[in-house]
Amino acid sequence: MMDLDSLLKIALQSAKNYSSDTNLLVAEEPEDYITNSTNTSPQCWEEIKIILTVIYNEPSLAPSSQRSNLKGRSFDKIMEEGSKLAKDYLDFWINKYYNGFEKRPSNREGKPSNTVPDPAIDVILKALNPGLSNGELKKIELDHRLSMAAENVLGDLLEEYLSKKLVKPKWCCCWGSTITSVDFCKSDGSLLQIKNRSNSENSSSNKVRKGTNIQKWHRIKAENAKTFWSDLNSKTGSSGLSEEDFLNFIRKTIELNPLLIYKK
Repeated sequence: MMDLDSLLKIALQSAKNYSSDTNLLVAEEPEDYITNSTNTSPQCWEEIKIILTVIYNEPSLAPSSQRSNLKGRSFDKIMEEGSKLAKDYLDFWINKYYNGFEKRPSNREGKPSNTVPDPAIDVILKALNPGLSNGELKKIELDHRLSMAAENVLGDLLEEYLSKKLVKPKWCCCWGSTITSVDFCKSDGSLLQIKNRSNSENSSSNKVRKGTNIQKWHRIKAENAKTFWSDLNSKTGSSGLSEEDFLNFIRKTIELNPLLIYKK
């Protein structure tokens, strides 16, 4: 199997080739994401090295690629077959990382829905409340779409908030699902899966976590809206995580990037 140093050398070249104008994750506020115009951002590269090292030591957690020459091949098998295949895999993996990073909520624009409302919904609402006008029904429809869009971005906002707040305790965000069913990792191999709500985990995530040391945390209990920030502070070695701070982060992110949610 390819040694780790060789793997990281190939990965660094893939990262340099990906973009000569790469965003740099440096601090705890949205405006403190700055741009480094020379090759790969040093701190991003440090995080990439840590994430790749975790995968190297736990190859079953490496994401699979659907590229024709990689499809059906496990990470450890790819690493056994030489630098050419390893380079193809790392090009795919680096692209996942930076694509996830560049599409963080503070840096992306929302898109319009590609579906249309079911007209039967208006019939149901009108039957329940015959006094609703067509204009009121339209407002309900638009408000519902806006609420759904906000709910869909909430998990990503949580991930970005934690990516800033967990820098000091040395947790790395696995942008772009660069470790399967893991959102944050550390150089010592610690793994953390983050969910916004207690009922938002799918069966595949639960299956991947079994038999591993992946810790799980969810922000809010679906049945009663209780939050669990103290548990996360304990798990991560942090002290400043709180619901109030998270909500302030959301407000500031939306203020700085009001196009995050499509509203037309």
